[in-house]
Amino acid sequence: MTDFSAYKIKEWNDPDSVRNYARRDTIAPSPAELDFYTKYLKQIKEKIDAPRLLVLGATPELRDLGLNLGFAVTAVDINPEMIKLADKSLTVKNRKKEEVILGDWLEVSLPNGSFDAVLGDVALNNVTAESLPRLLEKMAGWLKPGGLVLVRNIVLPADVKEISRLADDLRLWREGKMAFREFYFRFRFGHCYPDCYEEKSRIIDAGKEYQWLDRLYQDGVFNPEEYDQLNLRRSVILHTVLPIDEFLKITAKYFTPVEAAAEVEEKFGFYPVKMFGLQKG
Repeated sequence: MTDFSAYKIKEWNDPDSVRNYARRDTIAPSPAELDFYTKYLKQIKEKIDAPRLLVLGATPELRDLGLNLGFAVTAVDINPEMIKLADKSLTVKNRKKEEVILGDWLEVSLPNGSFDAVLGDVALNNVTAESLPRLLEKMAGWLKPGGLVLVRNIVLPADVKEISRLADDLRLWREGKMAFREFYFRFRFGHCYPDCYEEKSRIIDAGKEYQWLDRLYQDGVFNPEEYDQLNLRRSVILHTVLPIDEFLKITAKYFTPVEAAAEVEEKFGFYPVKMFGLQKG
């Protein structure tokens, strides 16, 4: 985990990654995904007078959402530069009920049974597959009985044959039948398989993906405008991405599944970015 953690900090020394994060249009949770978080947080707020929320990462939209709904918010992130970058996108002015902790999720000391919900926006994709069970166990410990885990998580289909073809999705995007955001995520976390995916580590390497994009452009697959639109989101981020059945099997050791959803209707097949609601027993 040490080398991976060091790389996760180094990622944000990359100017392309920083520029992509600051843009927020594909990085940030969508309105539909924020609605998912909001639905469950409101249910908690209706039952508990002074609810507490833990955010894994510095995601500004989640921290603002918790404060707006009346939660005391604790956010934990390993990278001081990420915290500074995220802070620029915060909108809630009164942050007296927020605590931001610089620390590794796997090492940070937080009181057990103290949070009503744990949120993570692609957070679980930012630890190694080997470390994920340990993090889930810690999350279960931090939650009160009945507490919720609400995460946006990138997954592969259980059967890789369900991954949509680049040519088909590119045609749909060009015809205006598929929004750019949907095409982007299918390109980043579907079409890249298996060339940019390390089976053993379960890691998708964005650096390799964008090198692949360069080759596709040189081969005439994308026109200049399409290439520029994708290349604007260039980064060197590593994501640990499990098949959905494997992810659900691991989480089931610690939580009961409540809901799984996607921001799109999935009329064009499996969509790799899912929302998961999980509950501690």
